[in-house]
Amino acid sequence: MNRRFALSAKAVELAVPGMPPSSPGMDVPGRADPHDVFLIAPNGQESVHAHYPKQRSSLMKPFSALAAAAVFLAATGMATAQTQAAQTNQAAAAASAPSGSMADGEVRKVDKGAGKVTLRHGPLENLKMPGMTMVFRVADPKMLDTLKEGDKVKFSADRVNGAFTVTAIEAVK
Repeated sequence: MNRRFALSAKAVELAVPGMPPSSPGMDVPGRADPHDVFLIAPNGQESVHAHYPKQRSSLMKPFSALAAAAVFLAATGMATAQTQAAQTNQAAAAASAPSGSMADGEVRKVDKGAGKVTLRHGPLENLKMPGMTMVFRVADPKMLDTLKEGDKVKFSADRVNGAFTVTAIEAVK
C-alpha cells in the first residue's frame, strides 16, 4: 500500500504498450511474455517502472511519442470525452454485429454507472485475442439491465473508437 501511495505522487499513468497476454489484468494462464510497464510522470516524462519477466523490451523509444500524446489528451480532457458521433458509431456497430461471431463468456461484474461489464471469455477471433478476463464498454447501456454476476453469455465485441466494446450480448439458458 505504501508503494502505491508513493507511486501515485509521481505518476499520471502506468501503461503497458501492446497489452501482451501476460501483462497485468490480462489473465492468461501459462503465459510469460516479456513486457515493460511504463510510468508517465505529470510532466510527460516516461520511464520503465518494471520489466517482466525481468528483461528489457525494445518498446521504450516508440513509446515516447505515444506517451506524450496520451498525457496531452488526458490533460485536455479529450481522452475521456464521448461525442454524439461516437455514440452513433457504437449503436451502428451493435446493430451490425453478426450473430455467427459470438463468443462464450461469463459475467464477472456489471457496472451500470460506467456502462461496463467484466467478462471471462473464450478466444475473440475478430480481435485476435485469446481467452481471458477483461473489462468491456457496452455499445448500449441497456444491455446491462438483464445481466448479473455469474451469467453465462454469448457476445460479440469489437474495437469501437479505440475501446474494446460489447456490441451484442445474450444470456445463455
